[in-house]
Amino acid sequence: MSVAVTTVTSGELVPGAFVEMRTDGGAFTSKSSGRYDGVRQSEHDGGLCVYFTDGEIEGRGQSLFGFPLARLAALPGPVQAEVARLVADAMQSGIRLDIDSGIVPRSVTSFEDLHDYVDANEYGGEPLTSLEEALGEDRTTYINILNSSTDLVDAWLRAGRRDG
Repeated sequence: MSVAVTTVTSGELVPGAFVEMRTDGGAFTSKSSGRYDGVRQSEHDGGLCVYFTDGEIEGRGQSLFGFPLARLAALPGPVQAEVARLVADAMQSGIRLDIDSGIVPRSVTSFEDLHDYVDANEYGGEPLTSLEEALGEDRTTYINILNSSTDLVDAWLRAGRRDG
């Protein structure tokens, strides 16, 4: 079975921008368009998906639609930054839980320090797993996003775990 691949044919994947896309599934081709609404976890299966509002698929109006991140032919920089933020948020949630349960001391002030108490590379949960599945063999993009995520978490820890 052929995997569907979606390519942006007009516009950019930045929040609020209108984009046009073409999906090639081998046995089918479709066109869609909409206002890019961002990347988030699917409520259905927890996987990372890209979402659009105020658009259409094959001429049929859609107020909201999305598809798995893995279908995108390429992940432009702004989308990578969104995914890095989602992974960092999941990492921070795990760190908060470990601090609250006493596994990690409140005195930890860097991502590197976490390794003294846990395997910090295990933080990230479902968004990180979904990213790895979506990128498949593209290890370079995966590592770049993971490094961006850990940089965000490191900055958060150095700032005293202040949100915002």
